Amino acid sequence: MSTKSIIILLIGLFLCTRIQSQQAFREYVAKKDFFNGLKSGEFSIYDQSNRNLLFRLESRYGFLQKAELFAYPQRQIVGSIKNNFVMWLYDADIQIFDMFYNQWIPGKITQAFPQFFFRYNIQYGNRRLLLQQLPFSFTSEIRDELAPSYVLARIRKRLSSLILPNTYDVQVYTNELPDVIYFLALSALDHNNSIQGRSNQNTNGNNQ
Repeated sequence: MSTKSIIILLIGLFLCTRIQSQQAFREYVAKKDFFNGLKSGEFSIYDQSNRNLLFRLESRYGFLQKAELFAYPQRQIVGSIKNNFVMWLYDADIQIFDMFYNQWIPGKITQAFPQFFFRYNIQYGNRRLLLQQLPFSFTSEIRDELAPSYVLARIRKRLSSLILPNTYDVQVYTNELPDVIYFLALSALDHNNSIQGRSNQNTNGNNQ
């Protein structure tokens, strides 16, 4: 086994050990629809058993991502995300309904520039969060910017997503923030990765 392979294996074992060391308060399964047509990705979000539908992210037709998040069974709108046209980097406005204060709270999700292509900044009210994809992993973490060692949530893309529609496991480790913010972050991450993936395919195709 090469030195590079050993290093990657050690990093993977370290990440698995660190991830398993925390106890999640809540766990969800987010499944992307097989076909979305001319809309951005839509998701059904279930509880850990993968049986009870808790949330549904539905998109509107258009070139840019524009989606609303509904809570079930009441089908109450609890969040929204709207991608803005910005060259090269992801930028979106979000709205989250705070049930405690009974009001909408605005925020933003922006891709960090220029060196952190796998990192996003999330602003929600007076909180600033970081969304970062871990190296050599399908896992992304959401942390508080002021306490970067404090993991709020993890988003793990399943290996089955390589051949089937994307499926994510979402683990929440705190009650400080509404879980809606993590679902909107997942939507932003998935949408941007899909756009970049199609762009890379077109570039490779043109070079052949």
